[in-house]
Amino acid sequence: MADCDICFENFNELTRTPKILPCGHSVCLKCLQEIGRNECPTCRAPFPVAFNSLPNNHSLLRLIESRRSGAGRPPPPLSWCFSCSVAAAPGCGAGHEVLPAAEALRRQLRFLQPQAVLEYLGFHNESKAKQALQALALLTADSCDVTVRVGDLELTGTVSNTEDPNLMNMWLELIDKAALTQKPVSKQQEEPPAAPTKEPPAAPAKEPPAAPTKEPPAAPAKEPPAAQASTTLLRELDVGRLLGVRCSGHDGASPLTEEALSLTDQLLKTAAPSVEELSIDSVHHTHLPTVHAMPRLRRLEVSSGYIPSGGPSLPSLSAGQCSLTWLYVHSRGLPLTTMSSLLQAHAHTLETLQLCMGTETNEENIADSRTWPWNSYELVKILRMMRGQRKMTALRRVLVLRKTPVLSRVAFVLRHDKTACAAHLAVVRWHLPGVQVQCDICDDVDPEEL
Repeated sequence: MADCDICFENFNELTRTPKILPCGHSVCLKCLQEIGRNECPTCRAPFPVAFNSLPNNHSLLRLIESRRSGAGRPPPPLSWCFSCSVAAAPGCGAGHEVLPAAEALRRQLRFLQPQAVLEYLGFHNESKAKQALQALALLTADSCDVTVRVGDLELTGTVSNTEDPNLMNMWLELIDKAALTQKPVSKQQEEPPAAPTKEPPAAPAKEPPAAPTKEPPAAPAKEPPAAQASTTLLRELDVGRLLGVRCSGHDGASPLTEEALSLTDQLLKTAAPSVEELSIDSVHHTHLPTVHAMPRLRRLEVSSGYIPSGGPSLPSLSAGQCSLTWLYVHSRGLPLTTMSSLLQAHAHTLETLQLCMGTETNEENIADSRTWPWNSYELVKILRMMRGQRKMTALRRVLVLRKTPVLSRVAFVLRHDKTACAAHLAVVRWHLPGVQVQCDICDDVDPEEL
């Protein structure tokens, strides 16, 4: 793969030049400039060198150049051309971006909504390059004509491709289960067969009754593939973005079964080594340690599900573990204990913080019915303490959420009064000098755009 592990964009010789850090990781120059700190975004190892002075990764640059020029050779067999969005042909060698089929499919699924992969149990082995090419053709086409025959019934239609996880899941299921065969499509439509001429019906002749034919035994029903198959796929795909994961139903919906909770835990643990961005809805308390221990996680969106009273306190990060730069906590948020320990663990790197906070900041008003997040006194006090201890020096922006996000399934709304909101934001700004503090309603800010 010739792309940056941080932004997932392809390296190039201009703005995204691959730079080799002293720790051995390669990061594009643009990511280093945007982060603005002399430390590795992957392992956080410091380096006292200007970004432009870091050596270029010439091996990667040669690889990029060879892929662009084709080096005078035709593309390898069973490969995919991203420039033409078809299986690579001999003419795709020069100036086209061509990858082996399995690698191309891995890249395509990385940029598509990965939840479709998570919900699917048992996709084909990627070493079967022909199947990978079929999957790429279905996933990248604008639309597909579909014909289904069941006995004498024939159904036809056209499916327009979108990033709907269910639709992508259907294509993956079709490739895996249907054993599709490929036929060349004629450029000229065949003439429809002429209507048969009507002839007078012949007189029915008596025939001896046919001997009953013995039907072959039905094939045993294929059992659904094991959950282990999906985790194997996740491990092979090296997933960087994991969005829309749902843990539990303790937010007004029906609770998930123990089997579903176990599957979610297995999927999170399998994806953990590579995930850098995670969106998880109604997180179950048993899944919090797995999420907190993800070694490369940089962006986290989370809402609470079933978490016991008080909530768990999360430990400090392990050596070499990446730290969050972006945190979005919506709906009822997380218990104050969990929220505080999460902020403590990521205090040195957290740049953007979005969370639900009530307008009350008076310690005297804290009561059982008016605790966090309706009353934000305790959290503001924690933020002030960490800021005073020089633990939140990277924090640049705080967005206070007053309305319920679309993902939330809880009828949870913090009352919004403009006067009270302005006073509340003034208190937060006073405790966090130099930080941009906004309200999603007053300042008309969409959390999804940050």
